[in-house]
Amino acid sequence: EEKNILGIGVAVIGPLDIRNGIILNPPRFYGISNVNVIEFLKKKYEFPIFLDHDNNSAALAEKLFGVGSDKQDFIFLGISNGIGSAIVSEGEVYHNSKGLAAEIGHLSIDRNGQLCFCGNYGCLEMYASSYIILDKLKKATNRDMNFEEFCKLTTCEDVDKIFKEMIQDISVALISSVNM
Repeated sequence: EEKNILGIGVAVIGPLDIRNGIILNPPRFYGISNVNVIEFLKKKYEFPIFLDHDNNSAALAEKLFGVGSDKQDFIFLGISNGIGSAIVSEGEVYHNSKGLAAEIGHLSIDRNGQLCFCGNYGCLEMYASSYIILDKLKKATNRDMNFEEFCKLTTCEDVDKIFKEMIQDISVALISSVNM
């Protein structure tokens, strides 16, 4: 009944078909795949509905209201169960010709590395995602703690080594992205 609604925005993990409003096949997303979110919402609401990758949406929020508000070009990096990203170029969030978001998490940092679910070898996501790092931290310290608790262990050499390695891996991918 709100009169000031201009539209509905949906931000979700990818990959997505933003043109047709479909969540394709995100990994580790409870088996959800090929869901037409836009079609579902249009049945219930008469507003314009927009779908985009969660990292693109976060980058847009930073461009409009945050640290990117005075920047025309920047890379947004989101680190969680995966490693997502978005590119803002000339003040606009970048989508490729198929409407897909940038996926820095799937840049290979080790061509002989682990097989990723995407089919590539050595993807950044296989080395620096939060669940990968948390698993490494638990094994190295033999402690069952959450990510935030490990971040507070500033004097533990094993923890420091793992975080430094994570930063180095992310740096390799970011430098490659900036150079592209």
